[in-house]
Amino acid sequence: MLIVSPDERWLRALDVTIRLRGYRVITRRSLADVLRVRDGDDLPGAMVFDLGANWTAQELDAVRLLVAETTVPVVVILPERLASDRERVVAAGAIALVRPYRPSELYAVLPRADSGAADPAVEPATSVQGPPPTIPRAGSSPA
Repeated sequence: MLIVSPDERWLRALDVTIRLRGYRVITRRSLADVLRVRDGDDLPGAMVFDLGANWTAQELDAVRLLVAETTVPVVVILPERLASDRERVVAAGAIALVRPYRPSELYAVLPRADSGAADPAVEPATSVQGPPPTIPRAGSSPA
C-alpha cells in the first residue's frame, strides 16, 4: 500500500491505520515522489493520497494520470473544507473520502491485505463523508 501526505502527522496516522489492517506500507511525501515510485520493482496494491492544503489542479492531473496507468484503487482524502472537490476526484477515476471519516470507510475501499481482492462483504464507495474523526485533526497530535 502506498500512502502519500506532505503532513508528517497525517502520514503517521495513515501509516498506523493501514498497518493495523495488515497492509505493508510505503510512504511518500508528494505525488512527484509517487511518479518516481511507479517505475520501481514493487507495485502497490492501492494508493492513498491525503494532500490536505496542497490539493491543486496539478495534483488532480497527477491523480488522473495515475488512475489511467494503474489498475489498483486510488483513494484521495480531502479535508472537509475541500469537500466540494469530491466530484472532481471521482470524475478523475479515483475514490474520494472526506475528513472526518472512519477507518472502516477507508478499509472498505481498499483491497483485502491478505488476498489483494476487495472485501466481497463491502460495497466500495466512490465518495464518503463520515461522522466525527477517529484520527487527528490538523493542528493536533495523532493518538
